[in-house]
Amino acid sequence: MAATRVRCAVVGGGAVGAAIAYRLAELGQEVTLFEAARPGEMASGAALGVLLAAGSTKRTGEAVALRLAGLSLWDRWLPEIERRSGMRVPYNRQGVWRLYGTPPTLAEWQKIEGAIAQRRQEGWDLRWVSGAELARALPGWQGVGALYSGGDRQVAPRPLIRALLGAARSLGARIEIHRPVANLTELENFERVVVAAGLGSAALLGVPLQAVGGQALRVHCPDASLASVVRLDEDINVVPLPDREFWVGATVEFPPVVLPRPENVTHLLETLVQACPAFAQAEVRETWVGYRPRPVGRSAPILGFWPGSDRLLVATGHYRNGLLLAWITAEIIGDLIVHGHSDRPWQSFAP
Repeated sequence: MAATRVRCAVVGGGAVGAAIAYRLAELGQEVTLFEAARPGEMASGAALGVLLAAGSTKRTGEAVALRLAGLSLWDRWLPEIERRSGMRVPYNRQGVWRLYGTPPTLAEWQKIEGAIAQRRQEGWDLRWVSGAELARALPGWQGVGALYSGGDRQVAPRPLIRALLGAARSLGARIEIHRPVANLTELENFERVVVAAGLGSAALLGVPLQAVGGQALRVHCPDASLASVVRLDEDINVVPLPDREFWVGATVEFPPVVLPRPENVTHLLETLVQACPAFAQAEVRETWVGYRPRPVGRSAPILGFWPGSDRLLVATGHYRNGLLLAWITAEIIGDLIVHGHSDRPWQSFAP
């Protein structure tokens, strides 16, 4: 337990590492963050910033509790980051629509009804929308119905990371970019070390992590209109941007493949046009890839003190929820370093 100010090293400058550096600096710790490349190049590179927790049809469980706790922090934390960094972070509060192109099966409908009842009991806005109401909400989109989650959000990943690092700097944190850590022995002068290096955590700690590829598009379509995030089959998200641009993606590719792939562009566009024919005229302006860290043989993420150590902590393997869980992870790590324990729902994810 760090009852006083201690020297803390954070390895990794993605959303999770940057949030941890900010939180530790906010708690009065002496913080240095080490990032091997450019912040946000890896897992955040595959992310479209969709913060989905309340809209999941999984009703309960430890992962659900962690995601909902993480989501509940966003509306409070982000304005603080913008204020301290002096940077604006694009943030969509319009909710997320899960559009169904065909009627849900009986089993799917039972899960939908159960999730709606559970979330409403917890105070979240989750409801089924169809018919004329759906046509008014999503003009031009084709579906038999949609599950609307008013509490879910979307954030621009790279502006967020820049703002987090700027906010951490404003509180005295030292940010070292293009400074890889090859071995934790390099950090012996630090009293606490937090490994939040995504896939790079595997080499530093020996934790088995699988790289899951993702490819996404940025398209321009003057005839398409959208204010909220729409989620299609295969968890493909459509995110509205300024000037009639949209992000579409990302794919989920478990086998080791070389990305980007032209066939992914075709598949994403076909899925998009099927849901909204106006996108038949879309122009692809960019495609990009990233690799998410997925723990092997256990639930995501890996979070807490490293076994047998009160000096080394790990916050990695968030898979597709690094942005969603950035704040809650930072609060848990801050609690563990300052108090030695946390009341947040993290124990099931300990290494």
